[in-house]
Parts: sequence; C-alpha cells; structure tokens
Amino acid sequence: MIDTNHDDIQKIANASTSVPEFYSGFLQAISTRSNAEIGVAWNCSDSPYSPICQVAKNADTVARIPLSKENHGALLRSVAADGRPRLVRANGNEVTNATTAVPSILLGPIRRAESTELVEFILPSDNSNELNQEVLKFLDSSIKLAETFDENVTPNQPLELSAESIDEFAINVNSSMDYKKTASMIANEMRRVLDCDRVSVSLRQGGRFRLFSVSGQPSVNRRSNLVTSMEHLVGRVLKTGKPFWYPTEEAVPPQIEKWMNDYLVASSARSMAIIPVFEKPESQEDSPFEVEHSRRGRRRHGLVIGGIVVEQCGEEWVRSSIEPAIDITTRHSAEAIRRADQIRSIPLYPVWRTIGQSHLLFSARNLPKTALALLGVTLLTLAAIFIPANFDLHCLGELVPAERRSLYADVNGSVEEIYVQHGDNVTAGEPLLQMQSQDLELQLEEVKTQIATLEEKLVGTRTARIHQRDQPEQREQEFLGAMMRQLEGLNTIQEKLLARKARLQIASPIDGQVVTWGLNERLEGRPVSQSNLLLQVANVDGQWQLELELPDRKVGHLLRAQKESDEPLEVVFQLAMDPENSLTGQVKKIAGATSLNGQHQQNVRIVVDIDEADIEGLKKVGAGVAAKLRCGKRSIGYVWLYEPIEFIKSEVLFRLW
Repeated sequence: MIDTNHDDIQKIANASTSVPEFYSGFLQAISTRSNAEIGVAWNCSDSPYSPICQVAKNADTVARIPLSKENHGALLRSVAADGRPRLVRANGNEVTNATTAVPSILLGPIRRAESTELVEFILPSDNSNELNQEVLKFLDSSIKLAETFDENVTPNQPLELSAESIDEFAINVNSSMDYKKTASMIANEMRRVLDCDRVSVSLRQGGRFRLFSVSGQPSVNRRSNLVTSMEHLVGRVLKTGKPFWYPTEEAVPPQIEKWMNDYLVASSARSMAIIPVFEKPESQEDSPFEVEHSRRGRRRHGLVIGGIVVEQCGEEWVRSSIEPAIDITTRHSAEAIRRADQIRSIPLYPVWRTIGQSHLLFSARNLPKTALALLGVTLLTLAAIFIPANFDLHCLGELVPAERRSLYADVNGSVEEIYVQHGDNVTAGEPLLQMQSQDLELQLEEVKTQIATLEEKLVGTRTARIHQRDQPEQREQEFLGAMMRQLEGLNTIQEKLLARKARLQIASPIDGQVVTWGLNERLEGRPVSQSNLLLQVANVDGQWQLELELPDRKVGHLLRAQKESDEPLEVVFQLAMDPENSLTGQVKKIAGATSLNGQHQQNVRIVVDIDEADIEGLKKVGAGVAAKLRCGKRSIGYVWLYEPIEFIKSEVLFRLW
C-alpha cells in the first residue's frame, strides 16, 4: 500500500514560485511512492517536446528510457492527445493485470490554463503489478492538484505590513489602561491586521492562565468545551516559556501533545501559533544580579504574564510567510499587556480608577444632575439617622389556653380502651384512657409467687421451731428476721406495682376539654412506650395566651428593651385564621433557657397575655400566630439594616479578630 495523502503535493503547489520548482517537487513525490528510476516533466506546447526538469533515483547512475527515440516520441504524443494517465510496458503495449518482468512507463498529462505538460516515470521491473496500479490511481488524483498550480501567482509571499497599519495597530491596542479592554482590542485588531480566522488573548490570573478575549466575541463563554480545551493547551504551552507553532517539523513535547490533540478535535484550526508574553521586554538589559540568576535557570525576562493565540482554520499556513507579521504585532501587543498588567497590580486600582473617572460627574453638563443626586443621598442618609421608627422583632407562635395538661404513658404497654374523643368536656379525675401492660402483669405475678413461697417458708420454719427446741434460739431469731424483712420488701414492691397498675387508667388532671385530634387513629390497639405523649386536656373556658418562639440571636434586643421599659412590652399579632385584623397583647414571661424547635433552631419561648374579647370566636388550640415584639424606638436606618450589620459583626468581623 502506498501513501495516498496529497498534503505534501498541496504544500509543493503552495510553496513553488516557478514551473520547474513545482515539477521538481511533484516528480520527487510520485517517484518516492512508485520507486521510479527516473521522473521527467515534458513541455508539450511545441514539437518536439522539451524536458522541463527531471529527477533520478540514483544520481550516480545514468537512467535510460527503454524505448527508441521515435517510439518514445510517439508514445508521448499519444498520451498528451488522449488526456488520461497511462501505464505501458517498455515495448509500448499497455500493462494489464498480467505480471511483467520488464520495466514499465507511467505517463500522465497535465493541462494548466493554455499549456499542456506531461510527466513520465520509468518504473523498475521488480515492481509488482498491484503497486504499479496503485501508483497509476494516485497519479490520476494528483494531476487534479497539479492543474491548479499557477506560475503567475507567487504563493506564500511574506505578509507585509505598512508603517501606517503598524502605527494604527499600536495606537489602538494601547488606547485603554483596563486589562480586559486591552485584551479585547488586541484580539480584534490582530485578526484584522493579520487577516486570520481567530485571535485569542490569555492572561495570568493567580496561578493559572485564563482566556480573557476571543476576536469577534463580546465575551468568553467559560462553559464552552472549546474555551476549556484552549485554556488547558495554552496554560501548558505558556508554562514552558517558549513559542509554539502548529504544524511543526519538530517533535511535540509530551506534556503538550495530549492537550493539543484534544483542542484540535474540538476546534477547526489547521494552523496555530501560541506566543508567550513576559513581564519584561526582550530588548531590556538585564542587571548583573538578574544575569547571574538566569544562569541558575531563572527566566531572563521574568514570569509569563499572558499569551496570544493566532489561528487559521481554512488552510495550513507556511510559517515563514506569516511569522514576521505575527512577530511585529505580538511585540506591540506584549507592551500593551505589560502596561495593563502593571496598572492592574496597583493597590486599590478599581477605587483610583473610579475616582479618576469622577470628573465626568462634575462637568458643566452633568453638574445639576450630580448635585441633585448628592442632595438626595444626603437627605436619605440624614433621614435614616434621625427619623425614628418602631423597632420590632418578628417571630411566630401559636394560640393556646393558659391552663393545659399533657398526659404521658407511665409504663410500656398498649391502649386497651379510649373513653373520650377530641372536643369532649371532662372533669378532674374522670377516666380518659385504659392501658394494659403485659410486663407489669408478669412482674405482679412474679412478686405474688415470691410472697406466697416466702410465707410458706416462714410458717414451716415456725412449726419446726416448736418441735425442735434443741436449736439455738439466737440463730433461729436471725433467720426469721431475715425472712420477715424479705417479705416486707416484696410487699413494698407489690404495692408499687399495684400503684402503677392503677395508673394504667389515665384520668383527667383538670376540668377542661380534650384537645388532641384523632385519638382512635393514634392510640387504639397500638403499643406505646414510657413517656410517650398520649393526649392533652386544656381549660378552653379559662384564660388564653400566646406562646411565641423568638430566635436566640434576637433575644438580646428584647431583654434590653424590657430592662429599659417600666411597663410590659407591647406585642402586635395577627392570627393566621384572621389576617385582616391586628391585635395587641403584653409580654408576660420570657423563658430562662433556649430550646430546639422542629427545624433544630435555637429559640426562646415567650408567653404573651391577650384580651379574650379580641379572639372571641377564634379560640382554636394551636392556631398560628405572626407577632411583632415592640422594643421601643430606633432610627429608621438601624431598623432596616440591623440584621445585615449583626451578621457582618458575628460572621465576618468576629472571625477576623
């Protein structure tokens, strides 16, 4: 199999400046693939045909055409007139699939504009017929490229930039001190001057290089695969501190090769140059100290602060034709990048830039607007400082009766019978639930058995004492005393177990109403553990109150307000079921400890007295409440901003100092 890639022939056509130069490279490319002894290009415009150029496999050996002059001339004229490539034997017959042991002649006509040329190759006799046929097909496809060659066009002529265009470019890229605007200007101006497909600018940011500008794009899309691949490639190239050109005849470093292949897959670039920008210009003289350090491996021109990427997507460029123009534009661009980088490194540069631009606010045209704006800001600031407003602490809570009891399970067991339902009125001592406990029953039976056994032993011991009077009296008294004490202990345990059994019947501790919903669904036939909440009874005909939960971070304000006030603090609240009316109450009690709510947040419970007439018809246990605790007067600015100010003090300043 031969190499069927036409890239080398295309490069020859692009790089050649004359017909002999083109055919010299063309003949060499075909001869290499076909192992030809000799290759000749003929000018067929005049008769007899004259050779344009020739190449030989071995310069020291004279290659001869294996035909007579008359037969050879006739063969050339026949192929030129036929207009198609041909493979013939040395005797002039066209080669077939049959093998041959004599040299073969490969011919192909090339018609360019008004001229006709012909290429001829003498193939060795040891070439296989398959190889010769492949070379014939390759020559046929290569002729189409050769016919596009125009000797009147000088290809790959170095791109020349006029002095005016260079001056204009330098002025444009240095027109701004902002590094982002500078990067954008460099990308767009270099693309215009170089007439390439894409120019990108990468700048150092911290320890990595980030793409700041792409020509023709208003912004850089960080989520783009193309941008990500380019940043990976450019970052690794710039760390080497050397320019990188693609394509290149040199071996690509392994630390760059993978990322280069990934980028070429993501982009359509066929040619590319990545030029590093150093923090010092190359023409700058190094001090003796810096020269000494450079001998130890330190870069002579400081750190790499950025890089410029020039790309061509349509076709591959010849480096010698584009490099001078890239060199001069990157030198001007590097100066602009260095200047912008130095300005960016000035401490508080954004502040100084804003101050420097403030003269626009005080120009004659904008002065009235600026004065009105400053007056408005001043008035708002004074109002925020001196105008008082109610300082309220917002919190949530519920409406509940002041007198209520929660009943809990005393033992592990199950609910055997429920005597009441939600909303039933009950009196103190009235049975509410009947529980049963298998564990408690077993403990009682065990204690009863032990008591009966011990009593039998005690009777037997006393009987034996009557019949056996020879036993020491003191020893018998001690034995009987121990049994009596054990019996007393078992009786005490039995009494306690009986008391617990009596408490299996849950009775109401107060006169009130059952306020727990769905008792049957929650409790009937279900096991309960000790200390599980069973139900609640509340005196709904008595006093009602609010129970609020205030986040502990706000409790300090409430305690200070309570200390400063001689009267109970006022509370303004709204019931969730009646949000149109705002009602008032007074703080009655503040809990002395915090507790966790359902969201695992620390809160402090606050009890608020209310007027029962205000909630007539709205007495629902657990009704939601939104409340505001009135903590006096503060400036309106403090009322608006105290929460972010406290957050900064606790979460930012406190962590720093």
